[in-house]
Amino acid sequence: WALDYAEVAYQFEEYLPQISTPWLRLRTRRWRGPISVPVLLGEGGLCLLDSWDIALQVNQDQPLAGLIPTLCLDQVQAMNQLSESIFNAARMLMVNRALQDKDALLEAFPDLFPRWSRRPMLPVMRRTFGMLLKKYGEPGVSLAEYQQRLDGFMLRVREQLDGKPYLLDRGFCYADMTVVAAMAMVKPVPRAGSPAPTAYERANTCDGIVTRYEDVLDWRDGVVARHRRRTYLGNPV
Repeated sequence: WALDYAEVAYQFEEYLPQISTPWLRLRTRRWRGPISVPVLLGEGGLCLLDSWDIALQVNQDQPLAGLIPTLCLDQVQAMNQLSESIFNAARMLMVNRALQDKDALLEAFPDLFPRWSRRPMLPVMRRTFGMLLKKYGEPGVSLAEYQQRLDGFMLRVREQLDGKPYLLDRGFCYADMTVVAAMAMVKPVPRAGSPAPTAYERANTCDGIVTRYEDVLDWRDGVVARHRRRTYLGNPV
């Protein structure tokens, strides 16, 4: 989103856990330890392994976009940290729900996998989700605790908004982008035409949180509608 908004050209490559990991390690030269996406690779050996570092680079490349206003750097960084907390808690809840729903696991396969090939590969997807639990889960933390954490993080978003159209007084910026993106793990952004949710979308929905924070998710949907398909110059993405 940040690159689209700032009109910074890039080539997107889909990452498939387990399948793409060896290739990603080769390209980043990170042979050990955890590795994940997003990753930004560029000329001159550019290799950024964190979304915040990528946002800083985009802001440097296109300062006129106002992605991270200089005077608001600390505030934007705080919202970035909040977004990571939202994402991490919601991800653990989603993975646990998906592991209990065969249809959700089947729908988790990328489009490049023909539908006929997915059911025989279901054990592979189940193992992939199990690895996510192992990789990101905290020992001794229950699902109820993750739910409680997520509730607190969503409350912080509501309090930060306090009736404003955007998280910061200065207007739309990366603070909104990162928090809005994280909320896709709480509930996916509704698709055009309001079709019935898929099994994967249901697994990706925290029902109790959605009910309690309907106002915050309505705000999220409004930001997406106004800004996701437009650049800072108003050009369509």
